[in-house]
Amino acid sequence: MRSYHKKKGRSSGQFAALPFQIIDSDAYRSLKPAAVSVYIQLLRRFNGSNNGYIPYSCRDVAEACNIGKMTAQRAFKQLEAVGLIECIVPSSFNSRKKMAREWAVTHHPVGDNIASRKWKHFKLKPSTKKKKMGTKSDTAILNIKNYVER
Repeated sequence: MRSYHKKKGRSSGQFAALPFQIIDSDAYRSLKPAAVSVYIQLLRRFNGSNNGYIPYSCRDVAEACNIGKMTAQRAFKQLEAVGLIECIVPSSFNSRKKMAREWAVTHHPVGDNIASRKWKHFKLKPSTKKKKMGTKSDTAILNIKNYVER
């Protein structure tokens, strides 16, 4: 089998698939760079059958993405807000064993349930900034009739 992959130029390693439909969505375009990095690292832990049971703590994410713990926490909150991930099992500090949250990617089904695809419902808010560049066409400055007489 190894010689087949060498002949065809194919690799037999694992990969994390990120569909173009997600990349082109408003939810993904609104993410900050730290949140994108966290999302890719979370997808890396997804093996095809463990959706909903992906344990990942802010400390692990901070170390893997080379960011701070609070930045990792904000990235998780942003990913949840846009609907790309959801928390299935919350963290617990009451027991003797500290447990990390368990996450699910919303574009894959969790167990027998269908994929929720919450990210499709997220819409970017239109910009409220006023356009200050350019000139208005109805100003007297650009009125050629003021300069040309016939």
